[in-house]
Amino acid sequence: MVKSEFNSQFADVFVGSRPARAVVHLKTVDIPSSGRLLIGGQTAIIDAEITLVDARSGAPIVSYPGNSATRYIPGGVIAPIARVAIGDEGRRLLERYMQQYREWLLRSAQS
Repeated sequence: MVKSEFNSQFADVFVGSRPARAVVHLKTVDIPSSGRLLIGGQTAIIDAEITLVDARSGAPIVSYPGNSATRYIPGGVIAPIARVAIGDEGRRLLERYMQQYREWLLRSAQS
């Protein structure tokens, strides 16, 4: 899932003659279960570090220390029903994180 989201967010960004590879280190992924949501609202979180490395030498090109992406998920008795209606929270959280990374990377490239 991380690889497919990375590819969809960056296919138009990573173009050029220097091959690079992204090394993703997931530090935290916490998506509350339906049981936890019954107790009350919870915050889903993803935290990672992403380093772009030269594909040939393995030397780091740029490293993103990462900002956590969070998403509040309402809880209570209707939580299991709401979860079905909302869809895949993990994918939404990953999309948000990758969008933050994309914005950071594009800002870094301009400076």
